[in-house]
Amino acid sequence: MKKLILKSILAGILIGLGAFVYSACIGKGNPYVGAFLFSLGLISVFVLEANLFTGKIGEIKFDKETIVNLLLILFFNFVGIMVVGLFGLTNSSIIETCTSLVESKLNKAWYQVIVDSVLCGAIIHLAVLMYRKTKSVLIVIICIMVFILSGFEHCIANLFYYIAGYQAFTPLAFLYFVIYILGNSIGAIIINTIFKNTIDKEKPQEEINGDTNEESKK
Repeated sequence: MKKLILKSILAGILIGLGAFVYSACIGKGNPYVGAFLFSLGLISVFVLEANLFTGKIGEIKFDKETIVNLLLILFFNFVGIMVVGLFGLTNSSIIETCTSLVESKLNKAWYQVIVDSVLCGAIIHLAVLMYRKTKSVLIVIICIMVFILSGFEHCIANLFYYIAGYQAFTPLAFLYFVIYILGNSIGAIIINTIFKNTIDKEKPQEEINGDTNEESKK
């Protein structure tokens, strides 16, 4: 349990650092550079094997232990990124940028928030699946830049912007965070389900069993 908690806090901190540098780049008029550098957060999560909710939820098993662990991961991801968000409050440029970002997020219609959250969950899980197969950080960078530049909504990263933008605990922010979490989860589960069904249909049964055995050893 202690290991799960610490790895979850670590993941929140890593994503927070990505959000911090992205905000700094936005403030200097460099969104593309910011999107590129944000990828440091997710690459670090993969390499250090930290527990990120949006990286785990796609492969959810609906049993009590798994659900409890996922909720703990989500909570401590928020704890980790809140720490980084509080550091963001010491930087006036970060505050100004995040205030603007949060205003644009809160001005989205509810259905747009749902779509952007689902698509973000799908992109993040694609990054998980492709990195697992290729170990290529380039794949992660591309996926991160796609979700950032498309304006998709990531439930963990967004908490940094909301804290630094002084909107983290408003009723509308809370409602949108519920949507972010559910949308990210749905997008990830959809991608994972399609991927698993494709593997089952295309691979011979003995190869499927071999993969399963290999995964069980890890």
